[in-house]
Amino acid sequence: MFIGSLIIVIGTCIQSTCNGLGQFMAGRFILGFGCAITSAAGPAYVSEMAHPAYRGVMTGIYNCFWFIGGIPGTFIPAGTKIHYPDSNLSWRIPLWCQMIYSGLVVLGAPFLPETPRWLLAHGREDEALDVLVSYTADFVPLTLLTP
Repeated sequence: MFIGSLIIVIGTCIQSTCNGLGQFMAGRFILGFGCAITSAAGPAYVSEMAHPAYRGVMTGIYNCFWFIGGIPGTFIPAGTKIHYPDSNLSWRIPLWCQMIYSGLVVLGAPFLPETPRWLLAHGREDEALDVLVSYTADFVPLTLLTP
């Protein structure tokens, strides 16, 4: 997720500062790679880190946020077109907004734990067990608590 989000940030910077069609298209091309990486890595991370009882729900919520992100993606360009009708800001502001959530992921991803599967694949069994215990022990389904 970190690499994909970093690629999105780089693509956004290239695209948003463009002075011609070639630079704009190059930024979009780079940004597309970042989106492909994050759209594959994000759900995989969520499904591996979620408690098995909530795995489907958490992955579904994650995927719903792609569509929720489309709401400001629709209204921000409309608003900037109204407020800056004859300015480059009407299309540059929405382009810079693409970087907000990817930038948050770039800043926050280094603090996320690795998945237990990755830790096991790299011979770090004790850390994998610690991650499993610390992230799933608090989420015991109510059906397991009833006799």
